[in-house]
Amino acid sequence: MRADGIALMCLLLGACHGESLILGDGHAADSGIDSGMPPPAAPDAAPPTPPPALEFEPPRVIAELESEDVSDDDPSLTADLLVLCFNSKRDGGSGEEDIWCSRRARSDEPWGAPVPQVALNTEHRETGIALSLDGLSMWFSSDRDADAGGLDVYTASRSTRDAAWSAPVRVAELSSTDDELVNSVDETGLRMMLARRTRDADDDDYDIAIAERTTRADPWQAPRAVSELNTDVGESDAFLVGSGLELLFTRKDDLMLARRASATAPFEQIEPLTVLNSDKRERDAWSNSAFTYIVFSSDRAGSFRLYESRRVHN
Repeated sequence: MRADGIALMCLLLGACHGESLILGDGHAADSGIDSGMPPPAAPDAAPPTPPPALEFEPPRVIAELESEDVSDDDPSLTADLLVLCFNSKRDGGSGEEDIWCSRRARSDEPWGAPVPQVALNTEHRETGIALSLDGLSMWFSSDRDADAGGLDVYTASRSTRDAAWSAPVRVAELSSTDDELVNSVDETGLRMMLARRTRDADDDDYDIAIAERTTRADPWQAPRAVSELNTDVGESDAFLVGSGLELLFTRKDDLMLARRASATAPFEQIEPLTVLNSDKRERDAWSNSAFTYIVFSSDRAGSFRLYESRRVHN
């Protein structure tokens, strides 16, 4: 019997209600009557693959750099790990907080005795240190100019690591009457991370901002807030790792890690760096480009000291 005859018979007898008709070629033909059953659900999309878990060795204090009951933070290193500059309130400096640097001949040797950077320091605050990967440029924050406002951004350079630093120059396009705290400069030298806050507001916490420039010879563009990282508890100490897909920063008392899909995308995966945090305060993380070695500051031993940790590879 032809298929149209079968369909007519089913409709007359009511025997095919709610069913599809199976034709001679094995395909189902819609009877035109709603069965009341929902269509089959589309398969769920596969969940995104989570990033691999980070494993680091237990942090150890850098003993050759510590000074008893003195606050040390803001570590910044050269790419070859032979120069380390940091902020310290230890005796022998010029004022309230000063820039100190240590050197060594090989990356597997202990650090040498820290030396205050007299050409950069004043009787005021010098903090928020960012040393270029070649060790020839330095950015930092200082409140040395009372007429300019709070902490402002300064820069200095030198021709070789053994040469003297140039006189620091205030970077006007990055400074204001409020506080600008230098966090880091990325490996290209074209992106600076800062923390900014309103100086006269007691309840205003730091927020993270980024400033960019087209070439190293160009002035910096106006800093803009990295809104996806900022909350009402305060964020600072932002450090772009390598190509900029990962970012270390401090939120309240913990080191945080943020990830993104590309160097121009917003950060979407933000979580505590639990493997390095303690029940005390951690801040000011610096990492090599491969994200295999980290230096940061913590007061887990009573005062802020510099700690280091290396990543464990599975």
